[in-house]
Amino acid sequence: MKQRVEYIDRLKGFAILCVVIGHFTLWAVGRHNDPLHDFVYLYHMPLFFFLSGIVISAVPKPKKVLIKACHFLCPFFLVGGLAYSAYINGNFHDFIWGQFKYGYWYLQSLTLMYILLLPFNWTDFNGGGSRSAILKDIVMAIGVYFFLVIINGFLSSDYSALTGIGQARLYWPYFILGFFSHKYRLAERLMSYNVVMSLAMIFIFPACILYFSGFSHIYNLLSLAFIIILVYLFKSREGETSAIERELARIGRGTLDVYIFHYFVISTVHLGAFGQWLENSGNWLLLGIVNVSVSIIIAYICVGFGKLIRQSNLMDDVLYGGFIKRILK
Repeated sequence: MKQRVEYIDRLKGFAILCVVIGHFTLWAVGRHNDPLHDFVYLYHMPLFFFLSGIVISAVPKPKKVLIKACHFLCPFFLVGGLAYSAYINGNFHDFIWGQFKYGYWYLQSLTLMYILLLPFNWTDFNGGGSRSAILKDIVMAIGVYFFLVIINGFLSSDYSALTGIGQARLYWPYFILGFFSHKYRLAERLMSYNVVMSLAMIFIFPACILYFSGFSHIYNLLSLAFIIILVYLFKSREGETSAIERELARIGRGTLDVYIFHYFVISTVHLGAFGQWLENSGNWLLLGIVNVSVSIIIAYICVGFGKLIRQSNLMDDVLYGGFIKRILK
């Protein structure tokens, strides 16, 4: 069994909580200009894709990609396309053709990114340590990015949304950075160069001012700075623990369950009037506390529900694509 890395589990727990907080603030509370919402949206999905890449220990072979595709696409279609679409009185057509797939777009994009890792088997034949291998990896990563840019340019907006190419283009740099971070131990090297984290921290404050002043082009650099700081802070706690960190790791190990089920919970909670009252009264701090507290409860509910479903081998095989492993065996 693949050995888990504790600080990555904690960081995944933090990242998925940020996702839930952002969605809860936007949909359940109905606040589009909430400071907490705006803050987490600066980094939560770039961080999520970075972590999706860093957990990959080796370039996947076609068999592994097939297993992962089933693991992601089964909940994508069954939970998102069928169950959640029906739950919100939507329809499968709008789900498939919509850019954000009722929120489930991440699973489609992640599947595409695993497929796009296949060409890296060619650059990996002589190991991951030589300079020529590093150069080939960088060239391949840039080539894949421009491939996505070119394909997305040829597609209409409708077909870009259908295929998920547009979203994959946006987040491929973070995903491949995470993959390279594992392959070339970049997180370990970061710990040896505190100056990198320090520069990222210094950069964030003026960059946030520029971004919220309308200079949106700085978004990618700002997201990267947040990733550097968060990886440094969480990895610096490696080997140590606290009650909060244990709970973050618990949530992090159930990231997929939180992601696919939290939409159902959020859609049943309607706190728009409460949020409006807090905003009108200037209680931004209380609003933030409520958002974070309820989001944590939602995460635990989803983790528990996922564990319950996995008690059934049939449900696990169908809902999470476990059947493909049995077939391939």
